[in-house]
Formats: sequence, C-alpha cells, structure tokens
Amino acid sequence: AGGGEAGGVVRFALHGAERVEAERGIEGACPGCGARVVPKCGDIVAWHWSHLAGKDCDPWFEPESEWHRDWKSLLAPAERQEVVMRREGVVHRADVVMGNGHVCEIQHSAISPAEIAEREAFYRTAAGGGAWLFDARSCDGRFQLDPWVNRHTTTGSGSIAERWFCFQWKRPRESWFFATAPMFWDVGSGFVWKVGIQLETPWLYACPYPVDEFVRVIRAETPACP
Repeated sequence: AGGGEAGGVVRFALHGAERVEAERGIEGACPGCGARVVPKCGDIVAWHWSHLAGKDCDPWFEPESEWHRDWKSLLAPAERQEVVMRREGVVHRADVVMGNGHVCEIQHSAISPAEIAEREAFYRTAAGGGAWLFDARSCDGRFQLDPWVNRHTTTGSGSIAERWFCFQWKRPRESWFFATAPMFWDVGSGFVWKVGIQLETPWLYACPYPVDEFVRVIRAETPACP
C-alpha cells in the first residue's frame, strides 16, 4: 500500500525468533512465506529486506514510499506494523494494526474498486474491520469547500469535538468512493480529514483532525473514530 521503492521488500524479517529491521551482515526470513530475505542497506533508499526471488509473497504488495513508512511509524509501534494475517490459506501483511485490533491500510498509489473491496472483505474476517488512510496531498487546490453548519457531533467521551464541512472535488480519484470502511485523507499541512460521501449528490463531507490527534485516536484501544 505504498509507492516508491524496489519490488519484493519487507521492513521486518525474522532473525531466529526475533522480528528485526534490516542490518548489514545478518540473514532473515520473510514472516509471511518463510523464504530467505537479504538486507539491503544502502545510502539512498531506506534500509529494508528483499526477497531473493525479487517477487513479494503478498499479492497486495506495493513499493513503499517514505510517506508510507513515516505514517506506519507514527500510527503504531513496530510490533503492530506489517502484521502477517492468514485466512483460509490466504496470507497478507497489514500495514498497521490499530489499538482496537482493526487494520489501517495506508495507501499512496492508485487502487481499483475491486481491490478496495477485496482488502476490506479480508480484513473484516481476519481482523474484525479496518480503515483507510489515503495520500491526498497532491489533490491540494482541487477542493471546493463550503461550510456545513448544521452538522456537528461530539464523541461519546467528549474528548473530540468534530466540525464537519462540505466540499466538492475536481477531477477526483473515483475509486476511493468505493471504500465502505472509515476513510481518512492526508491533505498535508498537518491535517488528516475523515471523509464521507453524500449519496446522489456531488458533495463530500469531512472533519479535519490535526495529525497528533489522529495518531492518538488510531493508537487508542477504544478509538473515538473510526
């Protein structure tokens, strides 16, 4: 769910019984398939493990960008990143397991409606549910905002007051609208939007979260959202 580096790579490998990041001079095994992986520790690309065959065992694998890796580190400790999940003989690595046990998929590159549906179905059965964090930074300047003063909500704990607003999106990435799990957009400038769709209208609605508040919510065992 990334976008940016070479194929067949993982951040964590098994070195004996320990889950470790890549280091020079050690060997590892892929936590998903058990195949041998080798450390790639250069000066330009972030250090990682690479499958010897060059092909990843997870068909949902996408090259990982710096944006993707940074978000994983923000949202979860190492033991809840790249978590291997198995269901009926199918194996996938979840980007992040949230504090409530659900999965957060961090998506930089293009994704089809069919793959969105496939991932949501898998994580519903393997983890009880999930959420999306999409990279919307390149969409800046294509949002037409309009206040939606009649929509206010406060979470049950009263810890977060959510102010919603309406907006339209010029030249949208329409596949995102097929997501049924809670959807968040990193719009840059230190904010993440929780986004919903008004059916049969051209309007979307959003609630802005400062990044630090979004991180706190995702890490919580009983998150106020999603």
